[in-house]
Amino acid sequence: MRLPRSISGLLLLLSSLATSTPYTGPLTCLPSGTLMPTPSYPLTQTSNPIFTVCSTLSISPPQTQNCTHILTALQDFPRYPSWNSFARIDALSPPPLTVGSPILITSFGLFPAGLPSSTVELISFWSESWVARGRQDEGKMVYLTAWKLELPGVMKAEHASTVVDEGDGACRYMSWETYFGPGSVLVREGLGEGLEDGFESQGLELKAWVEGGNV
Repeated sequence: MRLPRSISGLLLLLSSLATSTPYTGPLTCLPSGTLMPTPSYPLTQTSNPIFTVCSTLSISPPQTQNCTHILTALQDFPRYPSWNSFARIDALSPPPLTVGSPILITSFGLFPAGLPSSTVELISFWSESWVARGRQDEGKMVYLTAWKLELPGVMKAEHASTVVDEGDGACRYMSWETYFGPGSVLVREGLGEGLEDGFESQGLELKAWVEGGNV
């Protein structure tokens, strides 16, 4: 685990350790085509999971920062246009944002002629800190944020992002989204490849933004 470089960083770490709950969900992408559960939605026969999009990479924040700054960048929606060419997120309720807050997500590059697509989703996890359990990452700090789409009887999906403190200044970032329900088949066939490309580019742009000291 990377040691904080300030008293405030140490206090944040100790607070996280004291309040964190065990995390047993995925922390690395599985082979392409493999379904992955999300924090809100397990993989069950009744949940009807259809497909998962996932991207992961290592991010090394500047010496004066730590892995929590990656989570800060992911939650700083007004600054998305400065680094994220794939998505924009706008809050639809007054601050502070919390679990249940509605957000408007606009994605680019999924449709021909550069036409954007938009969905209204709800924050499902916000500034969550956990401790990994039951895996090779046992005891490592995990930071989580997520939002979900629910169209009853048609489709539901949850986009989650985790940041794992790997120690020695390295942080493992993973972003994934699993789609459930009959409507997800159309999304997979029509937009699946574009979503995969978008997740990959978003991760690389986040890495450049954070490692460039912009958070």
